[in-house]
Amino acid sequence: MAGAESDNRPTSFIPQEELVTATAEAERIQSNCGLFAMIDVSGSIGGYDLADATYRAGKKVQHRAEGDAGYGVFDSRGSGEFVRGKGKIDVAFQNGRLIPIVPDGRIAIIHTRYPTSGDSDHMPNIQPMSLDEITLAHHGNLTNAKGVRDRLGKIEWGGNFPDNDSWVALNAIARAEGQSLEERMVNAQRKFEGGWAFIATDGKGIVASRDPEGIRPLFFGVIGSWENPKAFALAVEDSALKVEGLEIDTYREVLPGETISIKGKEAITVDLSPAPNQRSCIFEIVYMMDPDSKFMGHNIATARIKAGELLWQENPIHVEEGDQITIMPVPDSGRDYETGYFRAAHRALGNRVDRVEGLKKKRYEGRSFIQPTGKRNPSERFMVIPELVKGKKVLLVDDTLVRGDTMGGGKKLEGLVFMLRNAGASEVHVRLGAPAIVNPCYWGVAFPTREELSAHNYPDINERARILGVDSLGYLSLNGLFEACGADNETREKFCTYCFGGNGPRKVPTSLGIDSGTIDLIELKIIRK
Repeated sequence: MAGAESDNRPTSFIPQEELVTATAEAERIQSNCGLFAMIDVSGSIGGYDLADATYRAGKKVQHRAEGDAGYGVFDSRGSGEFVRGKGKIDVAFQNGRLIPIVPDGRIAIIHTRYPTSGDSDHMPNIQPMSLDEITLAHHGNLTNAKGVRDRLGKIEWGGNFPDNDSWVALNAIARAEGQSLEERMVNAQRKFEGGWAFIATDGKGIVASRDPEGIRPLFFGVIGSWENPKAFALAVEDSALKVEGLEIDTYREVLPGETISIKGKEAITVDLSPAPNQRSCIFEIVYMMDPDSKFMGHNIATARIKAGELLWQENPIHVEEGDQITIMPVPDSGRDYETGYFRAAHRALGNRVDRVEGLKKKRYEGRSFIQPTGKRNPSERFMVIPELVKGKKVLLVDDTLVRGDTMGGGKKLEGLVFMLRNAGASEVHVRLGAPAIVNPCYWGVAFPTREELSAHNYPDINERARILGVDSLGYLSLNGLFEACGADNETREKFCTYCFGGNGPRKVPTSLGIDSGTIDLIELKIIRK
């Protein structure tokens, strides 16, 4: 990190890198937020470098959410400036041109959002959001948001105001007992249920917290040393702490139930109230996190490659002598899994397995945001190279199958299976590096209803394969996933595996119509209407 900025720095921020307008299409599953914040506690970073590092870190967590983006910066007097927009960060902020440069900037927060609660087109829902001199950025879902709102009584709602669970949380914090922001945060959180990571500021310091079960991740790092810090940073993934301009090596996970207060050069834990059992989201490892991130002590790419190897052990493919099958990944999500699967298959079958990328992700220019539902026809996102597929038996490897929109099948033009068959593949097999998703997620990943899940709609795997139009379908077992994550018997209990039919948080919202897929967060939308 450079020192104080020079006088000839530009007054609007443009990242010092080649501007690329051709971007990869969005993935089909999203969590609700990417989140990063930084506080300069020494006054030595400078406004430009604060903006530069925050912008880069925001792009590093862009894969988590692509619906809209917000940025807030506070100067040494606690005065804030904000910019918000729809789409990816580069679109929302015009490749950085809209990012305000505050010469004596001290605190910066960047947030990317995929709406899991509230109206996706409602601009006031873009974070960070402010109320009564408190600014909040939130990752996760409050499953009792309606109950919290009811207890608060009258709050401004809709129109020029937000209408989601983050706004409920901010109102609860603003009204909570306490003289300081950290006191209000701690007191308000005691009545929250769900999974969350909060970063809040009053313009003078930062208070950050993680839910008691540690469902949603949050990392905390220091530039300099804990004893003599220059700046502190918080991020939903540790890889965001290592981008150019930061390169933070000294960091840790915020503990379940921990609330951290940063004032001046002091960062202290002001509350530590974990639940009896940790339930960190295993889907972070399966899908959400970047390959170069770590979670619960394990590298994400390594875990996914291992999952692919175990997937072969559990779901091999029979290939006759003199025959051959071509293994290929679904880009980009299936690459690490395919690496492991091919390694294991090649060890067992030698030249009877081939490896090509006959399926490519399209790159396109222009606006890079996606539909709020995350759905685009696979034929718009992917292309098949017929010369690499025609006449071949293809085995496609991906991470998960949630709704089945991407795989498609049958006569669905947009389905990858149909695309491969149309390009001349003689057989199409599918292998998935995680168990079947049988339950919705209410804690921050965007499949909140049971009815949208392929495994719920077609419980029999053979029927599911028929609907998808594949010759065979195989999943990694939950025990296999645990092994890939390096989880022993004790660590297994620390993961939330509810979506895969395993352990969930202590309060699954059964009283809110879980069987019908109607939950508290959806009731917020009903209220607004």
